[in-house]
Amino acid sequence: MSKKFAGCMPLALALATCAAHAESGVRVSGYLDVSMERIDTGRGMLTRQSSGQLNQSRLNFQGVEDLGGGNAAVFDLQMPFSPDTGAGSSNGLFSRTATLGLTSKALGTLKVGRMQSLSDETIASFWALRWGASTNYFLYYGNTTQLLSNAIRYETPDMRGLVLSVEYAVDEHNGSGRAVEGQARYQYDKWKVNGAYYVSHGHEFVEPGSSVHIGTFGTSYDFGFATPSLMVQDTRTHDAVVNRTSKISVALSATVPVGRNALWLDYGILHNRVLANANARAASVRFDYNLSKRTFLYAGLAQVWNDAKAYYQPMGASGSYPVFTSATGVSTGFDPVYNGGDVRSLIAGIRMAF
Repeated sequence: MSKKFAGCMPLALALATCAAHAESGVRVSGYLDVSMERIDTGRGMLTRQSSGQLNQSRLNFQGVEDLGGGNAAVFDLQMPFSPDTGAGSSNGLFSRTATLGLTSKALGTLKVGRMQSLSDETIASFWALRWGASTNYFLYYGNTTQLLSNAIRYETPDMRGLVLSVEYAVDEHNGSGRAVEGQARYQYDKWKVNGAYYVSHGHEFVEPGSSVHIGTFGTSYDFGFATPSLMVQDTRTHDAVVNRTSKISVALSATVPVGRNALWLDYGILHNRVLANANARAASVRFDYNLSKRTFLYAGLAQVWNDAKAYYQPMGASGSYPVFTSATGVSTGFDPVYNGGDVRSLIAGIRMAF
């Protein structure tokens, strides 16, 4: 359960003061997500306890200061950790999100810091950045676009369901490295559309002149008895040496209410346009059983069929692969040891929001 610490602590100071600053405060929230997974890696069996398969386990601190006139100062700090080990992230204390900004009902929102990419936010808006979603399995290898440091983002106000965003980031380790993204999202009643385009130069690779282009599109409609969705992601990379990729993934999924619970179904394909015999297919089914409004149990089965030079795996929201492979999958496939192996994952876990 989220908890607010308002700036109006002494009630005797006057209820009028509290009313004038009702939007000000700090909210503490987060997720705990732990699961057991049995995996057929295609080369052997693996059993592991892991964290963050549906939601990355984290502690959030989000604050608002009302500046009056529909304006406010905002911050968002998100600290990831692993309940299975108790360890925090090796990338830093608030490595998931650390932003400070200003928001206005009339002018929109401007924020700076470390934040999620617009491409990944597009995927997450359709609940596809988690275990059971083939789009998540087929993401650009390495998840390098998930979080951007030294970033600045502007988001327009809601214009009758349409919101536009732009994000820019520089690489502090490579002065010439930069990334820019644009996003448009629209919602009308039960229909939702979201698209983003990401371009970077020298931001992911060490070699100067490298580039990454990622286009992401999703749409869904809530029919009541089911919410089907379509996700498409096109990825093109190139570096100054010889490596390049060009691939597209398409995923169809549906969330089906079963009483107060939910059934998730997903099927996706990936086509590699550069490397022969490097395509993949994936299918998943997952059932979420609600214990309360904030806590549910989940269980599922996922299968990935890899071609001879591919090795994609079921992956959760925290980005943890069951098997770490030695190659990057850019021009030679993934790893000669695992290439071509079909991967199966059986999972059971519990997720709690607070």
